[in-house]
Amino acid sequence: MNRCYVINKNIVKTSTIEAFINEYIYSKTYLNSTLGEQPLSSINLEYIIDLYELIEESIFDKVLRVTIRDKLHEESFKNGERSTIIKQFMNMTLHNDNIAVCFKDLICWIGMFKRLLVRLLSPKVNINFGSSLDDYVKRTDMWKGNITEDNIRTIEIESDIRLKHAFIILEGLEAEQHKETPTEKPSSPMNSNYKQPDNRNTVQTPMNTPRKKEPKRRNNLRN
Repeated sequence: MNRCYVINKNIVKTSTIEAFINEYIYSKTYLNSTLGEQPLSSINLEYIIDLYELIEESIFDKVLRVTIRDKLHEESFKNGERSTIIKQFMNMTLHNDNIAVCFKDLICWIGMFKRLLVRLLSPKVNINFGSSLDDYVKRTDMWKGNITEDNIRTIEIESDIRLKHAFIILEGLEAEQHKETPTEKPSSPMNSNYKQPDNRNTVQTPMNTPRKKEPKRRNNLRN
């Protein structure tokens, strides 16, 4: 399969996916037809990596999460081991004063772990899940474009946290995220802010009895 390398940065900034395919991809044999359809084709080429990363995260949520390998699943670890690993990881990242500010964001880590697991589990290759997690999280291609190499250098994950712990750490981060997300209560009579109207002083008038005319009162809302 032929590869196309884009050196001209102006092309990346100004072209859409559709325009780039039509002008620079001569053999379209291996291209999916949906790339030329709206709204995908109208995406600017400079956002193609962001799109790819979003697709990876979606693949994890819809496919890999439910088919995660036994060796990575939380049931492969004891409760005490899971909680210790998750707490240890959070202390080295989210609660670490020496780490770059961007890594104190839960969403940043959650997205990275989803992409990491997709890249590890999608290819049919043998992965050493006993490897140090630190070696993988320090790869620049694991992070979004706003993360710099200087930011990555501030990450220090202890060697006893392994690649096999990636999934349980992800679940621990997601659980923490749910704790931080406030749950809005629907408006209903069961809501504590709802007050039942007080009808104790209301005089019930029979339908066949004409009501007495009350004097007109000025609407306080009017000027």
